[in-house]
Amino acid sequence: MPDFDVQGHRGARGLRPENTLAAFKYAIGLGVTTLELDTGISADGVLVVCHDPVINPLLCLSGRGERLPDKAQYRLKDLTVAEIQSFDCGSLNPDPIRFPAQMSVPGARIPTLQQVFDLGEAQNPLIRYNIESKINPLRPWETASPEMFAEKLVGLIEQNHLTSRATIQSFDWRVLKQVKRLNSDIQTSALVLHSQTSSTLEGFVGASPFLAGLDFSDHQGKYDGVITVNRFH
Repeated sequence: MPDFDVQGHRGARGLRPENTLAAFKYAIGLGVTTLELDTGISADGVLVVCHDPVINPLLCLSGRGERLPDKAQYRLKDLTVAEIQSFDCGSLNPDPIRFPAQMSVPGARIPTLQQVFDLGEAQNPLIRYNIESKINPLRPWETASPEMFAEKLVGLIEQNHLTSRATIQSFDWRVLKQVKRLNSDIQTSALVLHSQTSSTLEGFVGASPFLAGLDFSDHQGKYDGVITVNRFH
């Protein structure tokens, strides 16, 4: 099935520490066609591959191999890339029950997005990248701005000639609108969370802050309407 896209979630999260070079290399070896990953931006403006806006104490140890405080607030936006890469994020399994087959990789670091591109292109020059910008409009103090995310992502994708093989996804559609302004050829993916307990579409006074000024109710509650009209695809 050549048109079937197999994505490695955070690399190979169930088999190697998530969002590490070891996980991405293992996923490519398994035959995935797309690497799914998450990004943040360091204090010195470097895109790093990490799911959380902070160094997660469930995933990482200090450079000396010590446990981090449970409520550690080492924000990516406050740390240089050198400081971010000083943590050991390959020795801990955050959930052995969910990931019983995950093999530790002591000393694995949070990679930069460029390092993931370098690895991916060396291992499989046809590999695709599904890149999420980890940003929450309800918590703007935690991360870089949506404009910076879009500028950094588009710039690095163009620099590596990956326009046709990269997708930028986000729950914060401000990032996607800015990506389309900068380079309409880059594919975007509008993420939504909608359940009985929480939603990025509804439940706000006025339009949802996740929808970049759009109002879900204007489209009769249809996902495809609000997404297609605004070219988030």
